[in-house]
Amino acid sequence: MISIEDYRRIENISINLNCEIHGKKLDLYCKKHDTAVCVVCIPLDHKSCSASDVISIDDASKNAKQSSALLDLEGTISATIDNVKHCIKDQEIALTNVDQDEKTIRKTITDTRKNLNEYLDKIERKLLLDLKSKHGNCKSEILKILNKLRQIERGRKTERRDTSNETFCI
Repeated sequence: MISIEDYRRIENISINLNCEIHGKKLDLYCKKHDTAVCVVCIPLDHKSCSASDVISIDDASKNAKQSSALLDLEGTISATIDNVKHCIKDQEIALTNVDQDEKTIRKTITDTRKNLNEYLDKIERKLLLDLKSKHGNCKSEILKILNKLRQIERGRKTERRDTSNETFCI
């Protein structure tokens, strides 16, 4: 809804101020239906509209800024602004969460590396102890065999010496 004066300033638009149905002058405005009406339209098409809903077209043009369509538009714009603010807040929270998630993941990686190193150190110590034990057992067995072989060698040397000193009678 705009004032007639503003409407008349618009060029190349024909202004019809008469009701298309009844041919009467459009001198009233129904706020409930947001439309200009003639005096014949009121009892026919606007019976359910209250007296406060039907006002003069001049009063309606003075209060054009408060038309329901404009109020709806302003409400929609306000709701859109609120939605955008909400989206901005959500994105800021998401940005903070992403940063926090990165810190958490970095800590998890560091802790996992530390745990793996500790586990590998433990395995290394166990393997080295096992190696030392097996090495000692192996060395002990080799020394036993070596001592037996030396005894055998001494025994054979003694037998050889004894056989070379003995004379054989035929």
